[in-house]
Amino acid sequence: MPPGAVVTVAISLAGHPCQENFRLLRYLDEQSFRYNERRDPHGDVGRFRSAVRDAAGRWLTYKTLTGKSPGGTVKLTILPLAFVLLAVAQSGQDAPATEPNTVYSQVPFDLSATQLPPHFTGHDIVALYNAFQKVSSLKRDDYETTGQFEQRAGALRLKPLVGDIGPKSTLAIVIPVSATVPPPYDEGAFSSYDADKRLLTFGLQCSTYHLSSLAAPSPKLRKSAGYSIAVKDDSTITDGIKGTNVFGATVETSHIHVEKYEILWDNGEEFRARQSRGVALQPYRIRPAVIQAEPEVARRIRDSLRALIVCSAKDELPTFLETTGYSATFDHPTSSLSYKHFLNVTLLAVWFFDANSGNVYGRVQPKK
Repeated sequence: MPPGAVVTVAISLAGHPCQENFRLLRYLDEQSFRYNERRDPHGDVGRFRSAVRDAAGRWLTYKTLTGKSPGGTVKLTILPLAFVLLAVAQSGQDAPATEPNTVYSQVPFDLSATQLPPHFTGHDIVALYNAFQKVSSLKRDDYETTGQFEQRAGALRLKPLVGDIGPKSTLAIVIPVSATVPPPYDEGAFSSYDADKRLLTFGLQCSTYHLSSLAAPSPKLRKSAGYSIAVKDDSTITDGIKGTNVFGATVETSHIHVEKYEILWDNGEEFRARQSRGVALQPYRIRPAVIQAEPEVARRIRDSLRALIVCSAKDELPTFLETTGYSATFDHPTSSLSYKHFLNVTLLAVWFFDANSGNVYGRVQPKK
């Protein structure tokens, strides 16, 4: 279902009369809040508490809410949203852990497959990250001997982490493919078409990370460089926060909260594309996959093209967490808090496939 249709259905089911244009943005804010907070571990109760907490100390009259206040439109929509969430929270139903209508694979990926299932979504990177983090963060109990701890840790590593997926399983993460080549400072999967040569090219451009910046624990990891690509980005912006300095002056501030999940690998040289001579600051790209296609076929392929990152998790430190942020000031009234969750893997292959049919158009394998 198209995103616009999803929003329309959600608003209709909630019983909102959307004939008034001045209320539409508030209803869209409500749906944005529901979507951005869908992974709250406490479900609807957690979302309700978050909404009420943000509404503390704010005064919102009916005239301001309905746009009849002479002061004009106001961004504060948290209070009415809280009452909506209260009704949902009292129903006792928690939100699903994944996106609506998204069913992720629960079995290890078969690297020898020649065809993918229709509408293949791969593995859920959030569930994988949480599962691997739980295993890697296991700590010894005060009353537990070294042998007992190693036995308990070994038994935990033999158990499936997500469905039938274990620590040694082959993983497959799906990412979208853009129809434009990203600029050198950006990352993402992309496709390009040469109409003269009838060549359709698939590629992957990544970011470069020095693992020392991720607090790598061992000297071996600190000396190596890693390559990463974002899989999931949940970013929210909260406006209308009142800030006060030491002199009593107030200013309206905003807060940016970023939750990113990325794949990180250190064997990128096995996949690196040939560098162009005399060109500085070249981005890291894998070797492209190229196929012959007529313009009509190429256009159809690019409309439903996806990239598949095939990998296996590292034994040593399978997850990283990088936290950055800055505080708001009177001159720059915006604060930020960013969490980057890295799933540390060995890259096995990159596939390009049709999201609808599962047809595989190209595979990029490591250099032998």
